[in-house]
Amino acid sequence: MKPTTALLALLISCSLFAQNGNSIEILDSGKKKFPVESGKITYTIDGTASGQATCYFDRYGWRQMLIKEITLEQYGIKSTEKTIVLIDGDKIFSINQSSKKGTKSSDPRWSQLAAYKENSEILSIVLEDDGGTKGKDSTLVGKPVQLWTFSKGLVKSAYVWNGLNLMETKSAGKLAYKMTATDFMESKIDESVFVLPNEIEWVDLN
Repeated sequence: MKPTTALLALLISCSLFAQNGNSIEILDSGKKKFPVESGKITYTIDGTASGQATCYFDRYGWRQMLIKEITLEQYGIKSTEKTIVLIDGDKIFSINQSSKKGTKSSDPRWSQLAAYKENSEILSIVLEDDGGTKGKDSTLVGKPVQLWTFSKGLVKSAYVWNGLNLMETKSAGKLAYKMTATDFMESKIDESVFVLPNEIEWVDLN
C-alpha cells in the first residue's frame, strides 16, 4: 500500500470513531456557555462506590468529555465500571466501556434558550425542568456554585456551575456515591481527548 493510500485509510478509519455534534456552530453564533474557554476538572468519588473522574471541556463549555471509573464492592466481590459521556453542543454520546455499548441522544434546551436568555436564567430553566429546586449559593474549587436538589432521576443533589456539576450525589439501588471536584485547571485540551473509542454498539435514542 502506498504511503498516501495508507494515510487516507487511517484518516477514514479514525473518522469512524469521532462523533460530531454542533458545538462549533453554536460557538460561531457568539454564545458562550462557560466564561472559561477550556480546562480540566478532576473529581474524587466516595460512598458505597469509590473511584475518580475527569472532565475536559473546550469551546467555552459547548464540548465536554466526562471520563468516570467507579468500583463497587458487594458480598466481598469488587466490580469496576468505566463510563464516558461526551457532550458536543446538543448531542450526547454515553458509553459503558466494559460492555462496549453506547447511546446517542440530544438535548437542545441550552443552545435554544441561549438565543434570548442569560446563562443564569438558562441554568434555572433547565434544572427546574429536570425536577430541580434551587438552594443556597456556595464556592467550590474557586467557582461560584448553586445547590440544587432533585425530585426525580438518579442525581439527588448537585452544586452546579454554569450547567456543570462540581459536586453531585447519586443513588440507584445499592449504589450511592458523592462525586466532588478537587481541582479546576484552565488549560488548552488536545483534540484527541474528545475522540471516542471504537467498536461501540450504538443505540440511537433520538
